[in-house]
Amino acid sequence: MRKLIPVVLSLIMASPLTALAQSGPSIELRVKNAGEAPGPSGTTYPSVVNSAAPRPDALVTGSHVTITDFRDIVISVDGAPSASTSITLQDGEGTPAGTQDVIPLFMDKPLSAAITSGGEHFRIIDDKCTGKLLGAPNTSYSTCEVMIEPRATWWGPLSGNLRLSSGSYSMDLPLSGTAHHFDPLRLALSVISGDPANFDVNGAFSRGNLFAGTPAYSTENVTFRVANLSSEYATPRLATILSNTLNFEFVTDGCSGASLPPNGACDMVVRGKSTWWGNWSGTLQVASVGNPEGDPDITLTTNLAGRAHHFDPPRLAIATVSGDPTHLDVLGPAQPSYSQPLVLRVRNLSTEFPTYPLDSSLAATSGPGSFEFLTNGCAGAALAVMGTCDVSLRARASWWGPIASAYSAHGNSEAGTIGATQELLGRAHRFDPLTLEINAVTGNPTGMDVFGPGTAMLTYSSPVTLRVRNRSTEYATTALATILSNSNDFEFVAGANGCSGAVLPPGATCDAQVRAKAAWFADLSSVLTVTTSGLPDAQDDAVAQQALAARAHHFDPVTLSVTAVTGDPASMDVAGTGDGTLAFSAPVTLRVRNHSSEYTTTSLTTALSNPDNFVFISDDCSAGTLAPTAACEVTIRAKSDWWGSLAGHFAVTAVNLPDGQGTADAQLDMTGRGYHFDAPRPTLTLVSGDPALMDITGWAKNIVAYSSAVSYRVTNESTEESTDPLSLGFNNSGNFEFTSDGCAGAQLTPGASCSVTFRAKAVQNGSFTGTLTVDNHKRPSVSLAGTGKQFFTYSWVTGGWAGCTANPTWGGWGTCSSSCGSGTQSRGCNGTSGTETRAVSCQRDDGTDLGAVADTYPGCDTSNRPSASQGCTRSCAGSNEQACYDISTCTYSWADWTGWGACSASCGGGSTSGSQNCKRSDGAYVDWSNCNPAWAGTWEVSKSGSTYTWGTSCNTHDCCTPSNHVTAYGSWSASCGTASRTVYWSNGCGSDWTETETANRGSCENCGQAQNGWIINTSNEIRHWGQWIIATNVSPERCKELCNGRGSGACNRLYDNACYFAPGHTLKYFGQEEMIGNKIVSYQCN
Repeated sequence: MRKLIPVVLSLIMASPLTALAQSGPSIELRVKNAGEAPGPSGTTYPSVVNSAAPRPDALVTGSHVTITDFRDIVISVDGAPSASTSITLQDGEGTPAGTQDVIPLFMDKPLSAAITSGGEHFRIIDDKCTGKLLGAPNTSYSTCEVMIEPRATWWGPLSGNLRLSSGSYSMDLPLSGTAHHFDPLRLALSVISGDPANFDVNGAFSRGNLFAGTPAYSTENVTFRVANLSSEYATPRLATILSNTLNFEFVTDGCSGASLPPNGACDMVVRGKSTWWGNWSGTLQVASVGNPEGDPDITLTTNLAGRAHHFDPPRLAIATVSGDPTHLDVLGPAQPSYSQPLVLRVRNLSTEFPTYPLDSSLAATSGPGSFEFLTNGCAGAALAVMGTCDVSLRARASWWGPIASAYSAHGNSEAGTIGATQELLGRAHRFDPLTLEINAVTGNPTGMDVFGPGTAMLTYSSPVTLRVRNRSTEYATTALATILSNSNDFEFVAGANGCSGAVLPPGATCDAQVRAKAAWFADLSSVLTVTTSGLPDAQDDAVAQQALAARAHHFDPVTLSVTAVTGDPASMDVAGTGDGTLAFSAPVTLRVRNHSSEYTTTSLTTALSNPDNFVFISDDCSAGTLAPTAACEVTIRAKSDWWGSLAGHFAVTAVNLPDGQGTADAQLDMTGRGYHFDAPRPTLTLVSGDPALMDITGWAKNIVAYSSAVSYRVTNESTEESTDPLSLGFNNSGNFEFTSDGCAGAQLTPGASCSVTFRAKAVQNGSFTGTLTVDNHKRPSVSLAGTGKQFFTYSWVTGGWAGCTANPTWGGWGTCSSSCGSGTQSRGCNGTSGTETRAVSCQRDDGTDLGAVADTYPGCDTSNRPSASQGCTRSCAGSNEQACYDISTCTYSWADWTGWGACSASCGGGSTSGSQNCKRSDGAYVDWSNCNPAWAGTWEVSKSGSTYTWGTSCNTHDCCTPSNHVTAYGSWSASCGTASRTVYWSNGCGSDWTETETANRGSCENCGQAQNGWIINTSNEIRHWGQWIIATNVSPERCKELCNGRGSGACNRLYDNACYFAPGHTLKYFGQEEMIGNKIVSYQCN
């Protein structure tokens, strides 16, 4: 508090003093700064804090403030001051403004204090000013006090006005304050979409995910919303926690770290995940820690649950229980015979799904046997998770050999068709004993003729190949033995007896070659024997035999000879005429003789090997026979139409000679020469290159380029004469030129040659032709052709501009043009300038891009090269303005009051109702909860949307004789400490009034101590007081018991529904009370 300056009197009217007497009965002075002031003009009150049990319908009061400084109080003085009284006049700053006699100044009108506005927020609870007449400072009654109490039923600013008046003068003192903690922080966690109790993860049988660690995800995400239900407080930064991060994860989390404004909300999207099947659960927690006003931390929890399935598909595996599926041997000789039994077990490897009924079967069997079931416990079996079934089977056979099949179990399942297969292998034996056989492969073993040379010289027949076969398909032989019964006339061919000592596998063979031998004519015979002994399974020795026979003959066979009788068969020359006309030689006579003394020839056949150059003139031998030592003659001449050597022979043949001699023949060579048939003939022969494809690849137009070279050889094809001097030339010298000419002036001898090399030339694109000719009476020539290509022109070309480095980006949105309702906001575009480039390259007229060359090609040089870069600008996509909506400064108030409706009763107590709408300051109707719905003396009838309907009593007067009584009690202004409430009275006949009741509700901690002295101590449970009622239904006996025998035995149950608590907590209380259910009831003893 600060001490103010002494009183300063300001003359208000009637100066000079002589005018005071003439003007009226009094002068009026204003007393400034009387008493002590707490601060600047106007009083700010402490906040009204709703700390006990916040709720919208609670009326809460704050600490009172005492005002002792009332400025500018009007003081009236009746009559004029006496001549002996002087006062010192000062202005408002204390500067002397004249002197006058001092006179005591007092108010002539009593003060009054009143709340002129804001009565719902402020009330006077102690008024020591109203009715007082204040005097000058330091005099009696120079100050007074007014005690004011703020109050509120909802959070927000408080404002009002205290007016002090004296007569027709008044002073207004602004009052202000704040109410808070009426709508404390409250959070709600709700599901916007999806089902948090049914996160369904379908693994689609991706069993590998279990090992790869790659999860499958739920088919549907769940969206949660956290809402701040308080219209007063924003949340601190929220924390979000998933208790089971192995099976749940955030897709998006707009709540973690978010601070929700009043009535704000945020969303989280959660999905399930799993790498294996099964049921799993967890929780989602949202926590708000460090809440405003010291409120306790808030934790919201919701349960999450899901199921992962279709991760482990049904799969079948086959295992052997007994036996060996790859050695199911069958031992003969019984037909059929059987193997030992085999037991197989089929297992479902899935830990998640059973199988459907299975098909259990055997595949077709390869080999001489089969397989059969002894028992088939899997046929039609549906295997449970990890379940099994067994089958037993065996092999059977009536012949030896390997047998093979497969057992399979298959069927349908949750994952589609499944199956498993077990290969079955076995062997049947002891069914086919060992036997041998001998067959001729080449030659005739009973027709082994020996053809003699005509003398007593040892001669051999052609070999006969005999094959020994093991006919058993089951057993191999032991080592074989081979024996000839007549080794004088027959023998094994050296190194060709593959059977001696051989061991033949089943069905195998070996070969042995045998021949006859003789020195003269004779009939020959023998026997070949093959044996094997010591056979397995106690078999008898196996033996096979083959008869052999031969005849020796042909010791003096037919032979023929040919000799010349007239002429020389080695000089049968033919002279020509030089022009290819046919000509003949002189004739030659030949004689044919049979030299055999034993045989006559068969019919003879004569022939000339070269009938083009030799012909018969006569032939006495053809088709005739020659007796032993007899002869015959033929006459032959040569012929030709060209020069060169002549050769051939005369042949005579006798076929099908007796005793199988075959054929006897003889021949005589004939030679000669043709000449004077061939003149000189030069020819052209290509040596290298292609005269029809002498293409030229240039590089620039009008610059000469050449083709690859072409070489020709000029050859004199005549074998008789040399050529005249040669000369070669082109008919198109503009496109062809020699690079070397070895034929110019050359005279080629017969068969000699010379060479020329030439090339094509061009300066532009296009086809060209020519002819190379040899200047000779034959004039051989060759056509030439080629194409000029790639004689290009060059020029600079440019691509389109691209790659602008400008990076236009939008700045942030500005402030909304309206802070209550719809408006607009704008933003700026940054980074609009940059540089862009384009490709610059030299391009041929065929479109080929040669790149950024310089001074290399005609038409492309740096002097005319275009620029490759330039400045550029870009603009941001989209609009720089958008609509916005802001309600941060909106206020809310009730509107559209309908007025009270008709009372339901004319007397004796009825009810009526009226409705109002909650309206925002921008004219929008909003939910009723945004406005303060607490009206004194009313109750809630209904609430929907913006409309709130109140009810109140009406026509409560009794229709009978008036009788004063309490009709109702209002709510306590506080749940603990000093509190007040309104008591509603009625005389029963329509006359109602209220009184204020004040009481101490006890300590404010957990309900605290009640009026009659009892307390509750619990484990930090929230407690609150219920309604006070009056009840008279306590029996005298119970009353005496409760009052410990004191009093008259009459008592009233005053406090019902007192302090609620959870059953099971410890209570400590004393006084007259008892526990009824979960409440304490206190009694007042009379």
